[in-house]
Amino acid sequence: MNHLFRSFFACAGLAIAMLVFSSCTDESNPLFSAGNFDFADGVIYDKTDGDNDGSEGRMNYNGYAYKVVRIGTQWWMAENLQATKYNDGEEIPRVSDGDAWSDLTTGGRCDYNNDPDIADEYGKIYNWFAVNTGKLAPPGWHVPTDAEWATLRDYLGGGLAAGKPLKESGAKHWKPSNTGNNASGFTAFGAGGRLDFGPFYSLLDNAFFWASTSSGSDNAIYYTLICASNRFVGYEDDKTAGYSVRCVQD
Repeated sequence: MNHLFRSFFACAGLAIAMLVFSSCTDESNPLFSAGNFDFADGVIYDKTDGDNDGSEGRMNYNGYAYKVVRIGTQWWMAENLQATKYNDGEEIPRVSDGDAWSDLTTGGRCDYNNDPDIADEYGKIYNWFAVNTGKLAPPGWHVPTDAEWATLRDYLGGGLAAGKPLKESGAKHWKPSNTGNNASGFTAFGAGGRLDFGPFYSLLDNAFFWASTSSGSDNAIYYTLICASNRFVGYEDDKTAGYSVRCVQD
Protein backbone atom coordinates (compact mmCIF):
# COMPACT_ATOMS: atom_id res chain seq x y z
CA MET A 1 0.00 0.00 0.00
CA ASN A 2 1.55 3.34 -1.00
CA HIS A 3 1.80 6.44 1.13
CA LEU A 4 -1.31 8.06 -0.39
CA PHE A 5 -3.57 5.10 0.52
CA ARG A 6 -2.08 4.88 4.00
CA SER A 7 -2.84 8.57 4.57
CA PHE A 8 -6.38 8.18 3.24
CA PHE A 9 -7.27 5.27 5.53
CA ALA A 10 -5.68 6.95 8.54
CA CYS A 11 -7.78 10.07 8.01
CA ALA A 12 -10.94 8.03 7.43
CA GLY A 13 -10.36 6.06 10.62
CA LEU A 14 -9.87 9.25 12.61
CA ALA A 15 -13.05 10.75 11.19
CA ILE A 16 -15.08 7.65 12.07
CA ALA A 17 -13.68 7.60 15.60
CA MET A 18 -14.52 11.28 16.08
CA LEU A 19 -18.05 10.70 14.78
CA VAL A 20 -18.64 7.78 17.18
CA PHE A 21 -17.24 9.76 20.12
CA SER A 22 -19.38 12.76 19.22
CA SER A 23 -22.56 10.66 19.03
CA CYS A 24 -21.81 9.03 22.39
CA THR A 25 -21.23 12.35 24.12
CA ASP A 26 -23.98 14.37 22.46
CA GLU A 27 -25.71 16.35 25.21
CA SER A 28 -28.99 16.05 23.29
CA ASN A 29 -28.93 12.34 24.09
CA PRO A 30 -31.43 11.85 26.96
CA LEU A 31 -29.00 9.47 28.70
CA PHE A 32 -26.15 11.98 28.68
CA SER A 33 -26.03 15.13 30.76
CA ALA A 34 -23.25 17.66 31.43
CA GLY A 35 -20.44 15.18 31.03
CA ASN A 36 -22.00 12.53 33.29
CA PHE A 37 -24.07 9.55 32.25
CA ASP A 38 -27.59 9.89 33.58
CA PHE A 39 -30.46 7.39 33.91
CA ALA A 40 -33.63 7.06 31.87
CA ASP A 41 -36.92 8.14 33.43
CA GLY A 42 -38.23 5.63 35.96
CA VAL A 43 -34.92 3.83 36.58
CA ILE A 44 -33.85 3.68 40.24
CA TYR A 45 -30.20 4.52 40.85
CA ASP A 46 -27.88 5.30 43.78
CA LYS A 47 -29.52 2.66 45.95
CA THR A 48 -28.14 2.60 49.47
CA ASP A 49 -28.96 -1.07 50.17
CA GLY A 50 -30.05 -2.81 46.99
CA ASP A 51 -33.67 -3.92 47.04
CA ASN A 52 -33.78 -4.45 50.80
CA ASP A 53 -36.34 -2.84 53.08
CA GLY A 54 -35.24 0.68 53.98
CA SER A 55 -33.00 1.15 50.95
CA GLU A 56 -33.11 4.65 49.47
CA GLY A 57 -32.32 5.90 45.98
CA ARG A 58 -33.17 8.31 43.19
CA MET A 59 -35.44 8.17 40.15
CA ASN A 60 -35.62 10.74 37.36
CA TYR A 61 -38.86 11.88 35.73
CA ASN A 62 -39.42 14.83 33.40
CA GLY A 63 -36.26 16.60 34.53
CA TYR A 64 -36.81 16.11 38.27
CA ALA A 65 -34.82 13.69 40.45
CA TYR A 66 -37.16 12.15 43.01
CA LYS A 67 -36.09 10.48 46.22
CA VAL A 68 -37.40 6.90 46.41
CA VAL A 69 -37.52 4.39 49.25
CA ARG A 70 -38.07 0.66 49.61
CA ILE A 71 -40.76 -0.10 52.22
CA GLY A 72 -41.29 -3.83 52.66
CA THR A 73 -41.61 -5.23 49.13
CA GLN A 74 -42.57 -1.91 47.49
CA TRP A 75 -40.50 0.93 46.02
CA TRP A 76 -42.25 4.27 46.67
CA MET A 77 -41.57 7.83 45.66
CA ALA A 78 -40.50 9.67 48.82
CA GLU A 79 -41.70 13.01 47.44
CA ASN A 80 -44.99 14.22 46.01
CA LEU A 81 -45.34 14.28 42.24
CA GLN A 82 -44.28 17.51 40.51
CA ALA A 83 -45.27 16.60 36.94
CA THR A 84 -46.74 19.29 34.69
CA LYS A 85 -46.98 16.89 31.74
CA TYR A 86 -48.25 13.37 31.28
CA ASN A 87 -45.70 10.69 30.45
CA ASP A 88 -46.56 11.02 26.75
CA GLY A 89 -45.53 14.69 26.77
CA GLU A 90 -49.05 16.13 26.79
CA GLU A 91 -49.49 19.14 29.08
CA ILE A 92 -51.66 18.65 32.17
CA PRO A 93 -53.97 21.70 32.24
CA ARG A 94 -53.23 24.06 35.13
CA VAL A 95 -56.54 25.28 36.54
CA SER A 96 -56.44 28.15 39.03
CA ASP A 97 -60.05 29.35 39.07
CA GLY A 98 -62.24 27.59 41.63
CA ASP A 99 -65.37 27.46 39.48
CA ALA A 100 -63.41 26.10 36.52
CA TRP A 101 -61.84 23.49 38.81
CA SER A 102 -65.22 22.31 40.07
CA ASP A 103 -66.50 21.92 36.50
CA LEU A 104 -63.66 19.66 35.36
CA THR A 105 -64.43 16.21 33.99
CA THR A 106 -60.94 15.73 32.57
CA GLY A 107 -57.46 15.87 34.11
CA GLY A 108 -56.27 19.02 35.83
CA ARG A 109 -53.54 20.22 38.19
CA CYS A 110 -52.88 23.23 40.36
CA ASP A 111 -50.54 24.68 42.99
CA TYR A 112 -51.76 25.06 46.56
CA ASN A 113 -53.28 28.56 46.85
CA ASN A 114 -52.13 28.95 43.23
CA ASP A 115 -48.66 29.61 44.64
CA PRO A 116 -45.82 27.95 42.67
CA ASP A 117 -43.43 28.40 45.60
CA ILE A 118 -45.65 26.20 47.77
CA ALA A 119 -45.90 23.63 44.99
CA ASP A 120 -42.13 23.56 44.56
CA GLU A 121 -41.86 22.36 48.16
CA TYR A 122 -45.03 20.31 48.63
CA GLY A 123 -45.72 19.03 45.11
CA LYS A 124 -48.55 19.60 42.68
CA ILE A 125 -52.22 18.89 43.34
CA TYR A 126 -54.19 16.77 40.83
CA ASN A 127 -57.81 15.79 40.38
CA TRP A 128 -58.67 12.11 40.01
CA PHE A 129 -59.36 12.47 36.31
CA ALA A 130 -55.64 13.12 35.82
CA VAL A 131 -54.89 9.95 37.80
CA ASN A 132 -57.36 7.97 35.70
CA THR A 133 -55.54 8.77 32.45
CA GLY A 134 -52.91 6.22 33.51
CA LYS A 135 -50.29 8.70 32.28
CA LEU A 136 -49.17 10.52 35.42
CA ALA A 137 -46.44 8.10 36.48
CA PRO A 138 -42.97 7.58 34.98
CA PRO A 139 -42.20 4.41 32.98
CA GLY A 140 -42.24 1.36 35.23
CA TRP A 141 -44.30 3.12 37.91
CA HIS A 142 -48.00 3.79 38.55
CA VAL A 143 -50.38 5.56 40.90
CA PRO A 144 -51.12 2.98 43.63
CA THR A 145 -54.40 1.15 43.88
CA ASP A 146 -56.43 1.01 47.08
CA ALA A 147 -54.96 -2.47 47.69
CA GLU A 148 -51.37 -1.20 47.32
CA TRP A 149 -51.96 1.61 49.79
CA ALA A 150 -53.46 -0.98 52.14
CA THR A 151 -50.32 -3.12 51.78
CA LEU A 152 -48.19 -0.16 52.85
CA ARG A 153 -50.55 0.67 55.72
CA ASP A 154 -50.62 -2.89 57.04
CA TYR A 155 -46.85 -3.33 56.76
CA LEU A 156 -46.37 -0.26 58.96
CA GLY A 157 -48.74 -1.39 61.69
CA GLY A 158 -52.24 -0.81 60.35
CA GLY A 159 -54.63 2.10 60.09
CA LEU A 160 -54.20 3.30 63.67
CA ALA A 161 -50.39 3.29 63.66
CA ALA A 162 -48.97 3.70 60.13
CA GLY A 163 -49.21 7.50 60.15
CA LYS A 164 -46.33 7.86 62.59
CA PRO A 165 -43.65 6.20 60.41
CA LEU A 166 -45.06 7.76 57.22
CA LYS A 167 -44.98 11.41 58.28
CA GLU A 168 -41.88 13.59 58.26
CA SER A 169 -40.88 14.44 61.82
CA GLY A 170 -40.82 17.97 63.21
CA ALA A 171 -42.72 21.14 62.38
CA LYS A 172 -41.18 22.27 59.09
CA HIS A 173 -43.96 20.79 56.94
CA TRP A 174 -46.50 20.07 59.69
CA LYS A 175 -47.91 21.96 62.65
CA PRO A 176 -46.02 21.52 65.96
CA SER A 177 -48.51 18.85 67.10
CA ASN A 178 -47.09 16.47 64.46
CA THR A 179 -46.63 12.91 65.74
CA GLY A 180 -44.51 11.65 62.83
CA ASN A 181 -41.06 10.09 63.11
CA ASN A 182 -40.57 9.13 59.42
CA ALA A 183 -39.19 5.72 60.37
CA SER A 184 -40.26 4.38 56.96
CA GLY A 185 -38.51 7.08 54.93
CA PHE A 186 -41.78 7.93 53.12
CA THR A 187 -41.45 11.59 54.24
CA ALA A 188 -45.06 12.72 53.95
CA PHE A 189 -45.62 16.49 54.21
CA GLY A 190 -48.80 18.23 55.35
CA ALA A 191 -49.45 19.35 51.78
CA GLY A 192 -53.20 19.94 52.12
CA GLY A 193 -55.61 19.65 49.23
CA ARG A 194 -58.36 21.28 47.18
CA LEU A 195 -62.08 20.80 47.69
CA ASP A 196 -64.15 19.62 44.72
CA PHE A 197 -65.78 23.08 44.53
CA GLY A 198 -62.46 24.95 44.44
CA PRO A 199 -61.08 26.19 47.81
CA PHE A 200 -57.71 25.04 49.18
CA TYR A 201 -57.47 23.71 52.72
CA SER A 202 -55.43 21.86 55.40
CA LEU A 203 -51.86 22.91 54.58
CA LEU A 204 -49.70 21.68 57.51
CA ASP A 205 -52.72 19.79 58.91
CA ASN A 206 -53.25 16.90 56.48
CA ALA A 207 -51.67 14.94 53.68
CA PHE A 208 -54.00 13.48 51.06
CA PHE A 209 -53.00 10.91 48.43
CA TRP A 210 -55.09 9.61 45.54
CA ALA A 211 -55.49 5.92 44.84
CA SER A 212 -56.18 4.88 41.26
CA THR A 213 -59.27 2.98 42.44
CA SER A 214 -62.68 4.37 41.50
CA SER A 215 -65.64 4.09 43.86
CA GLY A 216 -68.72 4.51 41.70
CA SER A 217 -69.37 7.08 39.01
CA ASP A 218 -68.59 10.17 41.10
CA ASN A 219 -66.10 9.13 43.80
CA ALA A 220 -62.64 7.61 44.13
CA ILE A 221 -60.44 6.36 46.98
CA TYR A 222 -57.87 8.52 48.72
CA TYR A 223 -55.72 8.06 51.83
CA THR A 224 -55.06 10.69 54.44
CA LEU A 225 -52.58 11.50 57.21
CA ILE A 226 -53.43 13.80 60.13
CA CYS A 227 -50.92 16.05 61.87
CA ALA A 228 -51.73 15.14 65.49
CA SER A 229 -52.69 11.51 64.87
CA ASN A 230 -51.01 8.26 63.86
CA ARG A 231 -53.99 7.18 61.75
CA PHE A 232 -53.59 6.34 58.06
CA VAL A 233 -56.86 5.36 56.49
CA GLY A 234 -58.71 5.43 53.19
CA TYR A 235 -61.88 7.32 52.35
CA GLU A 236 -63.94 8.28 49.32
CA ASP A 237 -64.21 11.73 47.77
CA ASP A 238 -65.48 13.39 44.64
CA LYS A 239 -63.22 12.83 41.64
CA THR A 240 -63.02 16.60 41.19
CA ALA A 241 -61.21 17.02 44.53
CA GLY A 242 -57.52 17.85 44.41
CA TYR A 243 -54.91 15.73 46.18
CA SER A 244 -51.23 14.86 46.10
CA VAL A 245 -49.92 11.90 44.14
CA ARG A 246 -47.23 9.38 45.03
CA CYS A 247 -46.19 6.61 42.65
CA VAL A 248 -45.16 3.03 43.37
CA GLN A 249 -42.96 0.86 41.16
CA ASP A 250 -44.71 -1.72 38.96
